[in-house]
Amino acid sequence: KLDERANIPLDVWDALASRQQQLIIHLRKNRKITRKEYADIFNISIPTAARDLKTLVDKNILTFKGPAGPGRYYILKEGI
Repeated sequence: KLDERANIPLDVWDALASRQQQLIIHLRKNRKITRKEYADIFNISIPTAARDLKTLVDKNILTFKGPAGPGRYYILKEGI
């Protein structure tokens, strides 16, 4: 479990939804993801995907690249 969360504090990790934890694990292997890819992989709506990704950005776990909308993708912050 420690390998999965790496440098994410345990209390922050435990407060995440299971799919958010799975996304972090996914990003360790795949490096980047778009909102649509996240929604498709986890079978959730685009608005739910957007909320999840924003939560992870706000918690300093993810950062994003590209313009708002379809061109934006998310990556793990350095050190995570």
